[in-house]
Amino acid sequence: MALAKAERKKLQDIMDDPVKWAQAFLRAFDPIPKEMKPWTARWYQVEMLRDKHTRKVYRCGRRIGKTETMVVEMLYLAFTKKNFRVLMAAPYENQIRNMFTRLNELIAESPLIKQAVVASTKNPAKIEFANGSMILGFTTGDDAASIRGQRADLKNISTILKK
Repeated sequence: MALAKAERKKLQDIMDDPVKWAQAFLRAFDPIPKEMKPWTARWYQVEMLRDKHTRKVYRCGRRIGKTETMVVEMLYLAFTKKNFRVLMAAPYENQIRNMFTRLNELIAESPLIKQAVVASTKNPAKIEFANGSMILGFTTGDDAASIRGQRADLKNISTILKK
């Protein structure tokens, strides 16, 4: 069934905007009514997601939603672009595991995205999509040797600053 011109335009607007895309295709648990609801960005997450720069640095407090924003952006790019590779790197395995846990929770709550996943592995941490896109996770340790030579269209590098 073909979409009408107005419907195609609305769908294109959603697919072109990561915030609208997340609102349309992702669901998250809302603890107040204790139910699943469409994913909603906070005002600063909207700014972070709509920022088109290839290099971004966020200096934010704890528990503000940095990881959530990165995970949503990774899903958006992997789902909406063909053969797109997202490389996620962090010093510790538990950071990679945490991000992949959240990725998998969001995927599980979205029938459309769940259907697009063709493979998912824990070791190595990888999610492959039918459009050829991938999200890969690596621990860097002290020297980042594990990611040397990896091709990526988006690099999400999480670091812990030492005082």
